[in-house]
Amino acid sequence: FQEIATAKAWGLTPDQWDAESEASRAQMMAYEETSARMTAYDSEKAQEEADRHRSQPRAPRRRR
Repeated sequence: FQEIATAKAWGLTPDQWDAESEASRAQMMAYEETSARMTAYDSEKAQEEADRHRSQPRAPRRRR
């Protein structure tokens, strides 16, 4: 499944994917895996930051 998903992400048909060298396919798959992990990490950190801000007490609003 990972190979099909990688081929699709790179806009390759199955025949084009098969025509790529083993090294090229491995490089594309490694890129997709690394990119997915980086995105997941960024999302996790953004969620932690949002949670941290929500848990902080709010200062009272000043009346005008």
